[in-house]
Amino acid sequence: MKNLFIALSFLLAVGRCANADITVKDYQSRITSPDSSTVDATKIYIQGLGDGFGWANSGPREPVYCEPPHMGLALANYLNIIDRQIAFMSRFWTREKLDGASVGLVLYEGLKATFPCGAK
Repeated sequence: MKNLFIALSFLLAVGRCANADITVKDYQSRITSPDSSTVDATKIYIQGLGDGFGWANSGPREPVYCEPPHMGLALANYLNIIDRQIAFMSRFWTREKLDGASVGLVLYEGLKATFPCGAK
């Protein structure tokens, strides 16, 4: 609980990622920023998105994605999934459309593509 409080306080203090969903363009500039607090805030934001999708996915409905049992996705997984999904989407979307896309949508689509349900 203490870590959650610290993370939320940090996000509120930084403010740049706490006020709304960030776009792919924002994500790419923030995750590579020379400002470590910007990078850290972006990572906390991404971790929160991933955790939220995980909680929603474990509800009473059919899951949207099916990660292997006992895998326990972590920040590094979410960042990798986002980066791979951006690369995939860039083959079909214009740069302008991709830059404006929600990084949350990119992670969501990436989780579905990486861990499809019914896969053997």
